[in-house]
Amino acid sequence: MTLTVKLPRQLETELDARSRLEGRTKSELVRRLVESYVADKPHRSPWEVYCAVTGGDVPASGRRMRGRDHSRLIKAKLRAGRPR
Repeated sequence: MTLTVKLPRQLETELDARSRLEGRTKSELVRRLVESYVADKPHRSPWEVYCAVTGGDVPASGRRMRGRDHSRLIKAKLRAGRPR
C-alpha cells in the first residue's frame, strides 16, 4: 500500500537526516514507527470501550440495552466530561 503524508519542512529535514544517519530509507523508518504504534494500542471490544467510558454503569432498570441506548449513554458521559 502506498501512503502519502504531509510533513512540516523542519520534520522532513530531520527525517532525511535521520534516515541518512541510520542508513535506512524514509519509508522504512516510517513503517517501523507505524508498526510500533499499532502494536502498542490494545484492541478493545465495544463492551470494553463502553465500560471504560461509563465506568461500567448499567441502567438501574436492569433491562437489556439496545445499541442506540449504548450510544446515547456514551455520548452523554463524554459530553459531561468535556467543558464547552
